[in-house]
Amino acid sequence: MVHPSQDQGEEPLDPAMVALAGRIRRFGMVSIGILFLGIFAVFGAVLYKATSRGSSIADLEEGAVLTLVAEAAPGQAIHEMVASDGVLTVALQAGEAAPARLIFIDLARLRIVASMVIGPQAGN
Repeated sequence: MVHPSQDQGEEPLDPAMVALAGRIRRFGMVSIGILFLGIFAVFGAVLYKATSRGSSIADLEEGAVLTLVAEAAPGQAIHEMVASDGVLTVALQAGEAAPARLIFIDLARLRIVASMVIGPQAGN
């Protein structure tokens, strides 16, 4: 007899198996809950990033960036460029004897991220 008759009922599980089935069911529910929390966190981060607007030079107060650059390194700005990630690059020339500098400014936080000397340094 390959297929048992449908009339035969299943035997009741012993208490240990019932407890094990309950633990497995609870573990599955907790795992699914954590999975959904993770998915909601990712969607929340994507939604936040999509709706938040980064600042640009037009949004900043007049002269705020120039004041920051003037405090960091005196000199004349010879080139300015805004990257897509919101970092302003300013090339400065302080004079004939001083080397040119590049200053990278984060426009969202309005602070200097990096500064580097380009060209020959003094004393070389």
